[in-house]
Amino acid sequence: MILRCLKSVLECYAAEKGAYNLKGKTEPLRKRYLPMLAAARAGNIEAYAQNDIPFHRLIVEAAENAFLLRAWESLGFEIRIRIFLASKELDMVQIAKLHEPIIDAFEKGDAKLAAKLLREHSLAFAAEVEVRAAIFGYSDEGE
Repeated sequence: MILRCLKSVLECYAAEKGAYNLKGKTEPLRKRYLPMLAAARAGNIEAYAQNDIPFHRLIVEAAENAFLLRAWESLGFEIRIRIFLASKELDMVQIAKLHEPIIDAFEKGDAKLAAKLLREHSLAFAAEVEVRAAIFGYSDEGE
C-alpha cells in the first residue's frame, strides 16, 4: 500500500506539472489505452501491463523532471502490476476504463482534474491490492 500511495503522489505531481505538455497531445496515451482495454477484455495480463506501465510513464515524462522520473521508476511497478492482476477477482476492464477520463482531462489541459483522477485510480487500485494482499498474505509495508 505504501508504494502504491507513493506512486499516486508522484503521478499527481507529474500530472500537475505536465498537463500543459499533454494538452491536445494525448494520442500517445490513447495508443496505450486502447490496447490496454482490449487486453483487459481478453484477460491478457501481460499485454495489459505492457500498455499500462508505459501509459503512466508517459504522464511522468510529460512533467519533464528527470528526478521525478527516476523516483517513479525506482518503485518497480512492472512486477507488482503483473502479480496483482493475476488475481482473477480483479476486474481488469473496470480498472482499464478508469484511464479514459484521465486522458480526457489531459486533452483539455485540466491539470487538477487529471491529478484528481490519477489519485483516485491509484488509491482505488491500492485498496483492491490491499484486500488481495490480505487474502494471499503479501505485504509491501516493509519495502
